[in-house]
Amino acid sequence: MTATLADRGPQVSAVAGLFFALSTIGVILRCYCRAVVVGAFGLDDWFAVIAWISFTFFCSFAITGVHYGTGRHVADIPLEDIPVVFKWWWACEPVYVLSNMALKLSISIFLLRLAVTQASRIIIYVIIGVVEAYSAFYFLLSVLQCRPSSYFWTRYAGGTGTCVNPKITIDATYAYSAISCVADWGLGLMPILLIWHIQMDMRTKMSVAAILSVGAMYVPPEPTVPYPLNPQTTNPLPAPRPQQSSASPSSRTSPTSKISSTSPPTSPSGPPSKLASASPPPRPRPCAHSSRAAT
Repeated sequence: MTATLADRGPQVSAVAGLFFALSTIGVILRCYCRAVVVGAFGLDDWFAVIAWISFTFFCSFAITGVHYGTGRHVADIPLEDIPVVFKWWWACEPVYVLSNMALKLSISIFLLRLAVTQASRIIIYVIIGVVEAYSAFYFLLSVLQCRPSSYFWTRYAGGTGTCVNPKITIDATYAYSAISCVADWGLGLMPILLIWHIQMDMRTKMSVAAILSVGAMYVPPEPTVPYPLNPQTTNPLPAPRPQQSSASPSSRTSPTSKISSTSPPTSPSGPPSKLASASPPPRPRPCAHSSRAAT
């Protein structure tokens, strides 16, 4: 199928593939240096591997979702593929959160090795404590937002169940994005504070700080709603397209209007970046979809 202007699926696949390749190279080099060259494979290295494994699942689910319509407007996806799209969409959420949790732990444990002052250690502990606690909450919310969980995608195939108010999930996602952004910048700039009092010339300090703070170059994407959507509406799909023919309204309906007449009285409760666009997170990614994953 030829990609249309509204089809962002190829972009999703390209971004997922690019950062999967970069993270894979980074993890391989890190494991080789730590296990072979240094001979000290630490806890932070294990968490880096766990983050990479979770990120691998995330990229696989995202690219599979593109095959069924992720990245396209819901109105342009065949009716029979809509439940499948939302199934892969839902699968991306928990593995992304797990990847983010493991990544933050890996970075924090590494920085704790460098921290020599009590203030620096307290800052790191506070950052990681807040991030991990809220990540655990968001993980449970993403998995249990619908009862049963399968109702997240079976609602479009006549399934029965209930979901939490979508506004709760939207607000939680914005909060998760904000927390992750602050944590990323805090952990990324922390090396500057850690080496500031080390006995070395300023040029060397700046070089070391730049290398250790390379993670601060990553700016997490903010969650966006690509298509207008009122969270209080009961139908997550766009309104029926106006008919330009003279045929009777009862004799012709658009695919979207068919879904509108049969969809359950609950709107999807995914992150805002996904609502009504069938696009996965490269969330929160939060530092959704993270360019530093497992490196």
